[in-house]
Amino acid sequence: MRLTNFPMLLTLGRYLSPPPGVLAGLLVMLLTAQAPALIMVGRGNDPVSDHNWPAGSLDLANLKSRVGWWEGPPFGGGQWCFLYRGDAKAAQAALDLFAKIRAPRLDVFVHGDGPVENGFLKDEKDPKSDTHVDWSFTVWNPESWNHLHNGANSRFSAEDPNGGYHQGVEPPRIDLYVGGKGIDLASIKMPAGVTVTDERASAAGIDGGSAIIADFYDMSTSKPIDGAQIRLENSGPKKEGAAAVTGKADAKGHLLLKGVPAGSYQVLASAEGYVARVLGYAEFRGDTLKRFTVELAAPGEIEGTVTDTRGKRIAGVNVRADAVVASNGRGYLLPESKLAVTDDNGHFVISGLPHGSVQLFTYGKSYAPLDVLAVHAVPGRDVALHMTATGTLKGKVYTKAAEPFKGSVMANPPKDPIGKWGGGMNVKPDGSYLFENVPPGDYVLTTDGRPMPGILVTVKAGETTEKDLVGRE
Repeated sequence: MRLTNFPMLLTLGRYLSPPPGVLAGLLVMLLTAQAPALIMVGRGNDPVSDHNWPAGSLDLANLKSRVGWWEGPPFGGGQWCFLYRGDAKAAQAALDLFAKIRAPRLDVFVHGDGPVENGFLKDEKDPKSDTHVDWSFTVWNPESWNHLHNGANSRFSAEDPNGGYHQGVEPPRIDLYVGGKGIDLASIKMPAGVTVTDERASAAGIDGGSAIIADFYDMSTSKPIDGAQIRLENSGPKKEGAAAVTGKADAKGHLLLKGVPAGSYQVLASAEGYVARVLGYAEFRGDTLKRFTVELAAPGEIEGTVTDTRGKRIAGVNVRADAVVASNGRGYLLPESKLAVTDDNGHFVISGLPHGSVQLFTYGKSYAPLDVLAVHAVPGRDVALHMTATGTLKGKVYTKAAEPFKGSVMANPPKDPIGKWGGGMNVKPDGSYLFENVPPGDYVLTTDGRPMPGILVTVKAGETTEKDLVGRE
């Protein structure tokens, strides 16, 4: 098993990047938002144990045809994906076991142009290592899903490009890659009790390669949207020179976009008089069909003021709309951040938000936000946001031999971390560390991310607190 750095993408929303060498942010669901995102990866078919999966899942997970697995997503985990390789007979055995899983729904997705390459199977020591996959099995730990998407403080998942916010647990699924050099679908007998979605354009009678089918509706009236558009923007490694692909819906709000070039894309939806949104990310091969049912929301704005703990209005503060949720209670991922800067009177206006609700994150020099978990209605007027003056935390970390420590130092609140500041950084060669813009309060210093106990320090507004400590080796 290995831990792999995994790009956070938009899972926790957009955030202000910290200074080089510093990982600092708001702790949400006991996690530091800017901490490195890791995913667990394993190769081979050594047996795995049950992780609160639906009954019957373990038998499929431990099939001998399995060649690897990964567990994610970052900042929560609970989604397990098992990777398999084999012929039609081996795939049939997997499907038959899959049908025996006790779950409200079982999904099978059929993809063309098989097999598919999976980077998690790459062996860094062997550039010629086989990374192809003929099918995969994905299953969630329901407890993890609900913690990420349905918990009281999990609103950040509203900006998950794959959806899930305030929705039921995704059902177990098999992704089967057929055709090309892959498995012959004609040799497969789909077992009873599974729901099959064929994502091949050719299977839907669409010629000319990959395609998109989309239907657009006004979120508040359910009426179709004439002229709504789909736009594909390249999200793969070769973004340069890759032209965007667009299509427009008819008077019934229906769109058929044919001839989509192979590639990985961000899928965006827009229409005149509505707020554009990201529908997700999709990979198109030579024979791929993606379907979308799209609701677009009318635009609104939110305005208010930012003050400090003494009631003084603060100018020059950045205000960003995060965790955007539309009026239907679902996440509404925007193509770009919605930002504003307070004027001389501490006033701000953010336009172009969908009717619904948002969280507002404020950041400015020598100030930290106090309202990070508050939810605000859109449209909204006279919103009052509050910030506190910050302090500085610095010092040096030594080894037991009084040499400069080589590692990291963490500063976290001792309890109730949800919605509070916490951070970490690599110490400098001389063993020193420096945290700036630290909200007043108590923090526990530890080294290399080791758990408590640590050293308790108190940071005061406008003051510098110095504390040296011995690194845990």
